[in-house]
Amino acid sequence: MLSRLVALSAATLLLGATAARAGDCPAPTTGWGPFPSLAESRTALLEEGALTVVAIGSSSTEGVGASGPSATYPAQLEQLLEQRFPKARIEVLNEGVGGETVADNLARFAEDVAAHGPDLVIWQVGTNDALRGVPAETIRAGLMDGIGRVRALKADLVLLDPQPLPAVRRDASIAAILPVLKEVAVAAQVPVLSRYTLMRHWLTSGAFTEATLLGADGLHMTDASYHCLAERIADLFPDPRQQAATMAAAGGNSAAAGASKEVRDARRR
Repeated sequence: MLSRLVALSAATLLLGATAARAGDCPAPTTGWGPFPSLAESRTALLEEGALTVVAIGSSSTEGVGASGPSATYPAQLEQLLEQRFPKARIEVLNEGVGGETVADNLARFAEDVAAHGPDLVIWQVGTNDALRGVPAETIRAGLMDGIGRVRALKADLVLLDPQPLPAVRRDASIAAILPVLKEVAVAAQVPVLSRYTLMRHWLTSGAFTEATLLGADGLHMTDASYHCLAERIADLFPDPRQQAATMAAAGGNSAAAGASKEVRDARRR
């Protein structure tokens, strides 16, 4: 773990101006959160002091396009959560394999997901199914199968949908699969992290250009966009220090408002 953190710190320094900082990773006002409380994960984190996350999916999880393993979104998510919860043992396992479909993910589910005993599974899904024209009914059936398997483990699950793509035909295929994922998520009451909405927002807000969002192949993410993805997925576990500061500020504002009211009332008497 220490060696991974040292490597990640070095990679972050190396990226310098090209890597987006936390403040450069905006979330849209609609389409990203608020997210429901993840009961199993929060119990593990806050009561047991340990959290195991399995990130399964294809190349966006594996980290194709990143400069190295420490720049993938699962590695950066692990570091972010360790910073937020320094007393807990955090482990984010990267079980992404480039090019895989829903069916491919399910074929290795027992070994690469269930065997780790996760508290949370982040399932990045849909890109390769869309680009290969896998029928919607096949995708629905596979998703429901996977959701059932995660629930049998008594673990939380969130779905991570595909990225937008600059090629018009490719992006049309991606856009067509989004309603399928949403439909399944609503029916199964599973949260969806809409990477498509998030990354579109980065483009329209000017946080990224097409050249910095995706690599030269127009398909895989970059160090900077992987960093921002990790920042935003960490929204599932708000920083308790920030929450405490917000609550303190709200309490202070309430006290000040109460004092002002007393002053006004005294002046009227």
